[in-house]
Amino acid sequence: MAGMRSTPPEPGHGVRRRSRPRIICAVIWAAVAIVCGIGGILELTISNTGGAIVSFLVAVGSGWYVYRVWTFRARLLVLVLGSVREGSRS
Repeated sequence: MAGMRSTPPEPGHGVRRRSRPRIICAVIWAAVAIVCGIGGILELTISNTGGAIVSFLVAVGSGWYVYRVWTFRARLLVLVLGSVREGSRS
C-alpha cells in the first residue's frame, strides 16, 4: 500500500547526464571508427585484403567502445593521450 501513496519522482530523476570527458571520448573514438571504416573500404579498392581486415577490426572495436561509452557501460574513458575515470578530479 505504501507504493500507492508515494509521490511520483521529480522530472529528470534517474536521468544520467553526459560529462564533457565522456562526450569528448565518444567523439574521438567515433572519428577513429569512421576513418578506419573508410580506410578499410579504400584498402579493398587497391586489393589489400590484410589491411582491409585490420582496418575493419579496428573500426568495429572502436564502434563497440563508443557504444559502451555512450550507454554508460565503460568505467574507464580512454582518450588519445590518456585515460580518465569519470567523477575523479586530478
